[in-house]
Amino acid sequence: MLAEKQVKLMNRQVILILLFLLLSIQSTALGLPQPAPVDEYPIHADGGIVYDPLRREAEKTGQLTRYAGAITSSHELKLDPYRLTFSVPHNALAYDIVPIRYQIAWDEEAESAPLTFPLAVEAVAFEDKARCNHQKLFDLSLPGTIDLDVEYLGSVTAHLIPKSRHYLTADFSDKPYEIYPNMKREPMVRSGTVEAGEHIWFRFRYTNTGNTILDPEGFGASLFHPQLLKKQDDGTYKVVAQGARGNLYVRDLEYHYPGESHETWLTFSPQPQEPGEYKIRLRMIYRHYKTLDSDLSCTQTGRKGIWLNLWGGPPAFVWEMPIRIEEKSRPTPVEPGEKVFTDGGDPDKITRFIHTFEEFMTAFDCHQAKPKDGSNSISGTLYLQMAPWTEHVTVKIIGTDPVAVMTQAVPIDIDSSSLEVIFNADHPACFIKDGLRQPVIAAQHMIDMRTNLNVAPYPELDIPRQIEEMTECGVNLFIPTAMPFYYFDEFQGEDNCNADAGKYFLDLARQQGLQVEGWGHLYYNGGPDLSQAASWVTGNRFKIPYSVPNSHPRLAAANAAVWRYNFHRWGDLFYQTQRGHVPIGVEDVGGWMRQDINIRYGMDKSTIVAFVDWLKRKYGTIDRVNQTWSSQLSSFDQIDPEKNTTDNPLYGKHDFTDRSQLFHDWNQAMADLDEFRTQLRLKCYRESLEIVREEIPHATINLRTDGAILLVSGIDPEDPNPHFRHAYYSQRRCGAIAELIQQSGLVRFHTDYTKLAYAPSEIRHVVRESVRQGIIPVYLAQFDHQSDIAINDKFGSEYQVHYNLPEPRKGYMMQVLTAVYPWYKAMYEEGGVPGILWEDIQVDGV
Repeated sequence: MLAEKQVKLMNRQVILILLFLLLSIQSTALGLPQPAPVDEYPIHADGGIVYDPLRREAEKTGQLTRYAGAITSSHELKLDPYRLTFSVPHNALAYDIVPIRYQIAWDEEAESAPLTFPLAVEAVAFEDKARCNHQKLFDLSLPGTIDLDVEYLGSVTAHLIPKSRHYLTADFSDKPYEIYPNMKREPMVRSGTVEAGEHIWFRFRYTNTGNTILDPEGFGASLFHPQLLKKQDDGTYKVVAQGARGNLYVRDLEYHYPGESHETWLTFSPQPQEPGEYKIRLRMIYRHYKTLDSDLSCTQTGRKGIWLNLWGGPPAFVWEMPIRIEEKSRPTPVEPGEKVFTDGGDPDKITRFIHTFEEFMTAFDCHQAKPKDGSNSISGTLYLQMAPWTEHVTVKIIGTDPVAVMTQAVPIDIDSSSLEVIFNADHPACFIKDGLRQPVIAAQHMIDMRTNLNVAPYPELDIPRQIEEMTECGVNLFIPTAMPFYYFDEFQGEDNCNADAGKYFLDLARQQGLQVEGWGHLYYNGGPDLSQAASWVTGNRFKIPYSVPNSHPRLAAANAAVWRYNFHRWGDLFYQTQRGHVPIGVEDVGGWMRQDINIRYGMDKSTIVAFVDWLKRKYGTIDRVNQTWSSQLSSFDQIDPEKNTTDNPLYGKHDFTDRSQLFHDWNQAMADLDEFRTQLRLKCYRESLEIVREEIPHATINLRTDGAILLVSGIDPEDPNPHFRHAYYSQRRCGAIAELIQQSGLVRFHTDYTKLAYAPSEIRHVVRESVRQGIIPVYLAQFDHQSDIAINDKFGSEYQVHYNLPEPRKGYMMQVLTAVYPWYKAMYEEGGVPGILWEDIQVDGV
């Protein structure tokens, strides 16, 4: 009888266990995101994509109703054989999106000019009527002629002064330097023979001789990509250097109108040391949208088609000048430079695959073909976002055979009452100064990485000017890059301009009472830089391989050692919130959701072993794994997430888009891997904080990511909003699942290099939710160059897997200029910290 009861009890337990297993398996499966469609951008009847996010935002927020019955003025432009009539509102609120209605008509029988398409109507809110100087001008969104005249002004050579740098020591016994920068600069001279030195800068003046306004921002943009060539024994010239340290590009941050002259410095890396004959090649590149599958290639990557504008663009203008470098300078004639390429090689650069485009201060419709119904007119509406400084709306009609433009500037009165900010008395991140609460406004400067001797010969003057400019714009919290330059002083090298600029900035910050976010190390997950730094500051040997994530047992201790060293030396500058938190910046990107790179970073063998151990603890048996994963594994030893993954051709890392493999986006095996990667991240953070909090009791993590990641829980993976879809899946690829991170309580701030063009209403929603959930966002947006993935069924690269769509769809990356102020207003009012990536020259954040 007793045995029978025991059997029944055991059977009941078995049944309960099986039910529990079944329920847990079902629960896990139900938790998986299911494929779902997203809102797309349609293809116009003429074959071009209709990219209209500003109109959609204005309709969503009800803002367009203000202009339903607005008073307008009517105008007319003629460009034979076309007649454009249009209307512009008399008044607008700053940053509003206003409708500009138009009609193009033509006479089919007219003999004055042929009827040709594409034909564009454009409206811009940025043109300065005085600087146009009565000219009818194109801009780079729909460009006309692109041409420059270049004049060489001279060069500056600098020689390092031995042992004059401020070498940091691990025990803080060092003394401040007496000279910055540690070099003797010769006066600028204009000669065909330049003196060799550790640093050489060349000065140029360039004049816009085309009919196109040049600018560095958004959809249509230009930038310099210089090169240095050396003459070879066979008489040919070979590229031996380009850009400066960490800066491939040179930026002109001002709009450049035809007839105006600007000046710039060029310097190269590596610096030319060998005497010989050289050529300086000044190249200006631009965003090119004439055809999607262009034969032109990007000057940086050599990639074509949809990749053309990703990080650069094709050349618009190339100019070369011979120069000789010798041990000593001597006066010799300067040989004239020559243009070897101009106007992009084509007078017609107008897009053939975009029908509608909208960004801050620019909107156009480019009609690719005549109406199919045979009518001789086209009607439409442009939706143009106003700036507070807008004085005129300039409307243009642009033809393509020949390329021609007619323009008219229409005055508009801008009301700035929309700039009023709602005071947030409970804001979690404010400064208390003189009894008043001041909102924190953050910027990541690049003084220690991009903007020192890398751009000009006089950083001791330029760096204070940069700081002054930032503070005048309201920046009161400076975020360092956390580059490990400081710790290389161990070997007392003679030339480390980035490290010295970082020290110089920190000295100025101390003198001026500026606050700096506490910083850790770039990157958290190890490598030789972290190992060297931690070994040096502690006197103990660290040897931690770079792996994301990283399960090395000493990873947390190595990071904590560097954090403490930073605090001991510069802790008086560290920002502390009024709630007592001291955020420590931790850059830790584990994967990407991007057009060019969609990966999870590779793991080393020890981390894969740790993942398998984690699975054993979670599932217990391989049978439970197989039931949950729908797999047929015979043992845990067979589990290797990186087996048979596809290498990304540009970055050489692992992607998981092949759905024939066990691990792929977005199945249960991958969900387990992403959960493990998040938990391992948190384990390391916890261990680092336990050490650091011995000296900084209220230290917390400010997690810094890249790729428009939002640490907001509760995002619906089936949300039709593609931006929220991007955010949800970015968390998984990065190994930063918000629900797990929030539960840990370790991360109180989140900084992201935000490149996705989130609308202000979207920013309001995610910031409000993030603050409510316990993480204060500090998005460092690159407003000049936001990347928006326009989902459609014709143009771009395949996005079905990336956004978990039920059927194939394309994603084309639109590069757009985004207004700063609406973001800042939304960020502050909802409890976030307004932020900006100030000047990352390399990646187009300026």
